[in-house]
Parts: sequence; C-alpha cells; structure tokens
Amino acid sequence: MDSEVPAERKISLFRDAAKVHIQRAREAGNAMGVDRHMFGLRHLVRANEGETMPSIFSDPLYQRASKWTLSTSAIFSKHFPAYGWGEVVPDGFGVAYMTGYNDRMQFTITSRKEMPSSKFREEIKNAGEELYALFSQAQERQSSKAKM
Repeated sequence: MDSEVPAERKISLFRDAAKVHIQRAREAGNAMGVDRHMFGLRHLVRANEGETMPSIFSDPLYQRASKWTLSTSAIFSKHFPAYGWGEVVPDGFGVAYMTGYNDRMQFTITSRKEMPSSKFREEIKNAGEELYALFSQAQERQSSKAKM
C-alpha cells in the first residue's frame, strides 16, 4: 500500500469500493449484468445455419471484456469445509473464496500448470495482511480515543 496516503483515506476508499462491488454483485445476481446478456445473445446466433455473427462480437473491446482471466465465486457460509472454482481461460485463475468465518477467509486458487498460482496466492495473502493491519490499527486508534 502507498505509505504516502493517510490510513483514514485508504479506509474510506476501500469502503467506497466495497459498496460499489456489493451493488454490482447484487445487480449481476438479479440478471442486471451486461455480460450474461451479451453471452446469451451471442449463443442465440445460429452460425451453423448460415446466420451471420453480428460485428459487435468480433470487436476488440468486446473480445477483451469477454476474456475472464480472473474467474471468481464465493460462499458466505462456514458450513462448507472446502470449495473450488476453476479457471475459464488457459492463462487465467479460478478463485473460490469463503467468508463465513469470524477469524479468516478461505481461498481456493486454481490454474493450469502454465500459470502457476503460487505468486498469485502470495499476493492475495499480502493484500489480506495489509488490510487486516490497516483496519486493526484504525480500530486501536478508535479504542484509545474512546478511553480518553
């Protein structure tokens, strides 16, 4: 994390990003995500019957947006001892995460052998430790202010 940015600002930015993420996840869960809509339209085209694929599906931006290098899924329950989710492109990662615990988050990371996941796993671990330290320090500051 950038040591030049004050902790309060980092926490504020994190909370703002989390709110947007939650809203977008909710929208996608309610069939309001554009990616599934476009996926469905693309698969309705009957190319094998001579129907022409609309040009949007060969547009470079659409192609890039349709490549899911990071494919994730979550379970928000502690009642599952393990959970997995696979990568969907050869040079990608599948990340299943579980957040139903009070003392940890659990991640299962998958990839093909061409994309070793050890470095990716280490970066997730580092990010979690940095966030834990950031919020723990903020909580300690709040506690010491309350005691004054």
